[in-house]
Amino acid sequence: MKRFTSVTLSPAYGRDYRTKEEAIKAFEEGKDFLIRGTFPFMPTGSYASKGELNEVDEIRIRYNNLENVVIVRDNREE
Repeated sequence: MKRFTSVTLSPAYGRDYRTKEEAIKAFEEGKDFLIRGTFPFMPTGSYASKGELNEVDEIRIRYNNLENVVIVRDNREE
């Protein structure tokens, strides 16, 4: 059985996105994000973009001054 993995990202380099659409667009464009939390372990504080997270099942992005979250990928096995 495959182990479930997830990651929470925030915009890198002082960027912020006001809407979930802006956050999703930046992720799809391959912009860098900062890893904030993971399961299981990935280096928190590292930078990552879409291409480096192909094996991650669930990806959440914080936006709007880190107050909101959007899930951009949810591949949880039932």
